[in-house]
Amino acid sequence: MAFCFYFLYGLCRRAFNEAVKQLSRVSDPNIAQMLGVIRQREPLAIVMEYLSHGDLRQFLQQRVFDDATDRMHRNGPPSLR
Repeated sequence: MAFCFYFLYGLCRRAFNEAVKQLSRVSDPNIAQMLGVIRQREPLAIVMEYLSHGDLRQFLQQRVFDDATDRMHRNGPPSLR
């Protein structure tokens, strides 16, 4: 399984622990899972699953672009009436 690290420099431990608590509650096959946490020393880090298609925003932007391009190829360019 691939994974990636998110390093959190200068984040207060209380905010970091709250983020870890919230991420630990997420359990959905469509959302990257938290795999682990590094708390012993700076930088604090959250280890997450690697998303091969990028983040959700990138995925959705590409999908909207692809859909619009497909529609244009099927229907031709929009008319300027």
